[in-house]
Amino acid sequence: MKTLFTADMIYKSRELGARRFYDMTTEYDWVKRNAFAYPKKEALVDTLYGIEAEKRRRKTWPQALNDINLYIFNLLEAGLFKGETLICQLPNCIEHYYAYIAASKIGCWFLSNHVDFGQTETQGILEHVKPTIAIITPDWRGRDIVKWYKEYQKQHPELKKIYVIGDEVPEGTVSVSELLNPKIMEKFIPEDLDALKVGVFDPWIILETSGSTGLPKLVVHGSYYFQTFTISFSEKVNYTSRDKALLFGPMSGTAGKWGGIWTPLAVGAAVVLQTHYSDEWALRLTEEEKITMWNGVPAMGERALLGPFAEKYDLSSLIKFASAGGPISKEISSHLIDKGVVITNAYGTTESGGIASTNHWMKKDELLHSIGTPPAGLEIAIVDSEANRVPHGEVGELYIWALHHGYYNQPEYENDTWIKEGKWKGYQKTGDLGRFDERGHLVLTGRSKDMILRGSLNIFPKEIEDILSSHPKISQVSIVKMPDPILHERACAFVVLKHGAEKLTLDEVGDFLGGKGLGRMIYPERLEIIDVIPTGVAGKVDKTRLEMIIAEKIKEESV
Repeated sequence: MKTLFTADMIYKSRELGARRFYDMTTEYDWVKRNAFAYPKKEALVDTLYGIEAEKRRRKTWPQALNDINLYIFNLLEAGLFKGETLICQLPNCIEHYYAYIAASKIGCWFLSNHVDFGQTETQGILEHVKPTIAIITPDWRGRDIVKWYKEYQKQHPELKKIYVIGDEVPEGTVSVSELLNPKIMEKFIPEDLDALKVGVFDPWIILETSGSTGLPKLVVHGSYYFQTFTISFSEKVNYTSRDKALLFGPMSGTAGKWGGIWTPLAVGAAVVLQTHYSDEWALRLTEEEKITMWNGVPAMGERALLGPFAEKYDLSSLIKFASAGGPISKEISSHLIDKGVVITNAYGTTESGGIASTNHWMKKDELLHSIGTPPAGLEIAIVDSEANRVPHGEVGELYIWALHHGYYNQPEYENDTWIKEGKWKGYQKTGDLGRFDERGHLVLTGRSKDMILRGSLNIFPKEIEDILSSHPKISQVSIVKMPDPILHERACAFVVLKHGAEKLTLDEVGDFLGGKGLGRMIYPERLEIIDVIPTGVAGKVDKTRLEMIIAEKIKEESV
């Protein structure tokens, strides 16, 4: 498949200070390195078969490497080769990890379909990527996933095998344990792996974008995507082989791969894959596994830390919290920093990868108000509506230049994402708004699509959310636009109250913002108290859903 990638991108990346690209070209090579460097060290733990300690599965780096080698040979025997597609629809589990690493060595296309996607989204993706092999969970939260795949296979016999996790193996499928069948070594020898050549720039990873409706945009990358930001990030957060991370967000998303695969892999750290999420289980695993680092979408971690179970467990081992998919709220950040926890906010896009992150040596006020600096090898430009650079310190849209391949057979989206000509040729238009502060750190102010246009006044929700997150009664807050017949849009605040807080009024919200120096014209003009802030499949706050909720309420009230 032809992509947007050209050799000129390598030269430009180097001009922007990128390090050389490593001799270990794929994720498989890094697993192999870790197996030799840490022969007795634990690599993977999961909770697929239960949260209880005796039900958790554990693998050392050498065990993981041996299992992945068996996956590779058995997948080749099943008919999966370079250029064909392996799709997974799995929760956080060891099988998901193995499949991804095996694909990096085979060089086949690999797609993690979100396990929470429904039948319509899944069928659309299957029709688009046309997989050769599928590895899935038969069911998930009441959804009969295996039925969807078998229906697809009837019409598309090129889907050669459907492997399933778990003890039950539905008719027409194969247990994933067959991928660990050692009899395959009667046909292969370990040296055969040397014949599988995948370059660092070869495209093979397909990543689904979040926040999409219908068929998501499918972004293509190679192993450089894992290396360029992850290694820089690991140094910034002081992430080492002595750490043990907990992944509670979905591994199927980009943030999940960053926290569950890429960063632990880069440093040889162990990772605990929490299969079924609950606030209490995240806290329990942290205590029992002596977790030192949380990796994941901040909304989930914040809920656990602010909920009724937080005081029940010993979290003294937790010394790092790295967010992806959104910033950690200022209240949680301040609380954890005061306890000696290193907070790392990371920002990126699926198309361009990791764009900026904070450093472990930054001061508290810097951590609370910025997302740090970019890694070498990419460039951030902040521009106005005319696509001219704004003066330092002013807010504008972020344009990003980074190595990229484009989308998987979706050329219709590329012109909307990447600029094709002129001085910004090759830059991604992110739709994110931000500025550089006096230290040169990037400060995000919101999304252009989230901006509320109240008459002629632009209101940036993130600024208000950051302040309200420190309100003594507020656990979570999200501010969205609501329709108004005169001003076009007004601001509505959706709030989850802290445990024990009985009520909160709109006047209290206004008084609190006024006390922080904000002008009355940007206050929320409606307050909705809810039990849970809705999130999408990637764990990010679903503002579109909140906008629909308030629009429907206003419509009903007008009848």
